[in-house]
Amino acid sequence: MALINIFGDFKANTIDQLNLSKELSLLLDAGDINLVNFEAPVVSDGKPIKKSGPNIHQHVNAPQWLEEKGFNAVSLANNHAMDFGVTGLTKTKNAFNAATVMGAGAWNEAYKIYEFTTKDKMKIGIICCTHHEFGTLMDKQGIGIAHALSPEIERLIVNGRNKYTALIVYNHGGIEHIDVPLPEWRDIYKLWIDLGADAVIASHPHVPQ
Repeated sequence: MALINIFGDFKANTIDQLNLSKELSLLLDAGDINLVNFEAPVVSDGKPIKKSGPNIHQHVNAPQWLEEKGFNAVSLANNHAMDFGVTGLTKTKNAFNAATVMGAGAWNEAYKIYEFTTKDKMKIGIICCTHHEFGTLMDKQGIGIAHALSPEIERLIVNGRNKYTALIVYNHGGIEHIDVPLPEWRDIYKLWIDLGADAVIASHPHVPQ
């Protein structure tokens, strides 16, 4: 039986004092897929974009730390991915060596089903996306992140629903610090299930919803 571990948002200014419990380490060791949202770009020469809210980044070796701990699937589709422009996003993508990085880049990289094969030969498809903020790709030009409400997400689900043992949509969206999701997000997630997604997992609110 495949083990898929899906985590929330990761953001680390320093990594020297980061530790995992034995239980969590064992869980990661056993996982076929260990998916996490990488919440902010690594430190780079990129200039902060003009936006509401803070421009944040994280330690340049954070990607390596995650990979060493067993994280092999990473979403960059979040509201901070473009805080330091294309330079920050590109450096962050390139900082991962072994993990599959999803939900960001050129159009065909951001809007894509990424396929994983588990030890027992199950085919798992994963789509990563985020709500509409700074840097979401609205057309096929440029570099950015996948927009959850783009018709392209629905097309991906419909086209992929019969091709995988399980199709997962991992979205970064909602309202922070509220423990009940907005009705419209519940409706969208139910629509994705109706279209063929086997599971919809969300991050971003900073509290369980």
